[in-house]
Amino acid sequence: ATLVVRSGFAAWAEAAGLGGPEAAPDADPDGDGAANLLEYATGADPRVPGASPVSVVVRDGRLALVFPRVADPLLTYTVEGADDLAGGWQPVDSAGNPSAGPAAPDGATVADDRPLASAPRRFLRLRVAY
Repeated sequence: ATLVVRSGFAAWAEAAGLGGPEAAPDADPDGDGAANLLEYATGADPRVPGASPVSVVVRDGRLALVFPRVADPLLTYTVEGADDLAGGWQPVDSAGNPSAGPAAPDGATVADDRPLASAPRRFLRLRVAY
């Protein structure tokens, strides 16, 4: 007999009933535009299309991303900022970024290091690595 113990992403995919190509980290079985890895990292259901669990807010005159986070030490969450969607993405120099650690089901918040007054066109995105 062989005992196979799955943890982290693999256990999540198996529990969600994903198999074969649809269980890949970059797959999107529900077609909502969010890859499995992002759905796993934010506690979303890969079988139910839905709105993004990542939201943008303004805190103290700065853009900030709020996102749920699972407690998986192999995941790294990095908020990146740019003045143009075409490129120039750089990690935001802010406390908690890159962000790993305990679960934050109600949302971890990472604020941009640049105030909106100095960057009237500013974009933020969440990058998750495993």
